[in-house]
Amino acid sequence: QHLGAVIDTVKGQVFLSSDRKESIRNLAQHIRTTKRAKLADLSKLLGKLISSISIIPWARLHARPLQWFLLPFQRAGRSNSTTRVCVPPKVLISLHWGGHFRSMTA
Repeated sequence: QHLGAVIDTVKGQVFLSSDRKESIRNLAQHIRTTKRAKLADLSKLLGKLISSISIIPWARLHARPLQWFLLPFQRAGRSNSTTRVCVPPKVLISLHWGGHFRSMTA
């Protein structure tokens, strides 16, 4: 296991660790169920999604709406703020994939 990835050198496969999957799943669920999410939590989730792109190729597609939503806050230097914001429906919908991880190879 390395940086949230499980590396199977015998089969030549890479998977997200169960801890990493659970971490992403829990954070996505928390954001989906809260009315106003902290910018810091949204940034943390985006970082976790981006770090999984090399293991789960479609993670990039699902991270895009969150990236676009956070961009103005990042430019203003507020992305790690505890300020709470309403998350647009398009972003919330894009976070539903986090609950449906499958083992995938890189």
